[in-house]
Amino acid sequence: MSKQNTCQRCARKLSNPQATYGWRCAEKLGVAEVLSKAPYQIFLKFTEGIQKAERMFKNLFEHSTRKMNDILSSVAKWNLWEGIDEKKAQNAKKQVFKKVDGSDNFNIKIDLKKEIVSAWQSLKDKANDIANDTVNTISNQSKKLAKEGKLDDVTNHVLEYHDKRFRFIDHSLNGDFSEENYKHNSKIDLSSYKGKYINDQYSGVVSKLKFGNHNMDYNGCEIIGVYNSLLTLGNPKDIRDIAYEFEKDGQMLGGSFGTNPYAAERYLKKEGYKVTTIKGEDIVNKDIPDADAYLLSFWNTDDVMDGLHTVSVKKEKDNTYTFYNDDAIEEEEVPASSIPKRIEVKHYQPIILQCIYKKDE
Repeated sequence: MSKQNTCQRCARKLSNPQATYGWRCAEKLGVAEVLSKAPYQIFLKFTEGIQKAERMFKNLFEHSTRKMNDILSSVAKWNLWEGIDEKKAQNAKKQVFKKVDGSDNFNIKIDLKKEIVSAWQSLKDKANDIANDTVNTISNQSKKLAKEGKLDDVTNHVLEYHDKRFRFIDHSLNGDFSEENYKHNSKIDLSSYKGKYINDQYSGVVSKLKFGNHNMDYNGCEIIGVYNSLLTLGNPKDIRDIAYEFEKDGQMLGGSFGTNPYAAERYLKKEGYKVTTIKGEDIVNKDIPDADAYLLSFWNTDDVMDGLHTVSVKKEKDNTYTFYNDDAIEEEEVPASSIPKRIEVKHYQPIILQCIYKKDE
């Protein structure tokens, strides 16, 4: 129940005593009210953070370098007066937020360099504390959601939100690495992978490929999964070309969070394949249809800070399954009696299974 029966987003009074948000706020967040209750706080914080970052960075990059200097100047003054003259500190703080929100006032002069350095160091120290607190909060919340059987729901909502409403903004904010990375990747000899599945993401030649702002040993699992699935489907493609496509449409936070699995689904459909999806616990609890290839995304553990992974899966003629690039440290294909069994043995937290069907001949 909302605190004092008010919307947790806008603080307006609610007519429904069981609601957490008013319907307008729920609509703005892109979720129904029923999905906005206590277990979904992690989703709420994520979407609010995206919206705030979108607004802030859009305003910053629309203006000149001079405005950025003015903002740093105000930050320096804020830190300079904090604890000494609170009135001046508050005025400087107001100037920071005023400028970030799009003010055209460029009249504040740049302060001394040492003030900027001092302010920046102070902000970095605070940022480290905030980052550590955030990691702990997310870890604890994800474990709680996993225990309640709702971590997969939250994850899918976040991924869908990003794919439908933030992916192009994400690309513009974090920069276009596609041409530079493609040029780098083209110089790497991948002949050892010709006609072969990739299982050595962390140590093989593929680990040197770039995607977004990282190498693929860090964020290449979805791209490798798509590559391996296309090989299973009899339609092999150069992994560099696949990466180039996802650079333009699919990377999450400049590649820091890899590739959105929903972008992989969109890519496969564009290639002419039929794709059906099974989400969350249904992957374990319901019968999995026969498909020509599968793409499975999961959290490695119930702590999301341990990372999300995506692997390609092939059903063999004897009705067993082969997982590719699942345990990338071992650098080998992993056999399993079934997809649910592999998930159970490894204690994965399943997110989405994409069932891929070949093109009609």
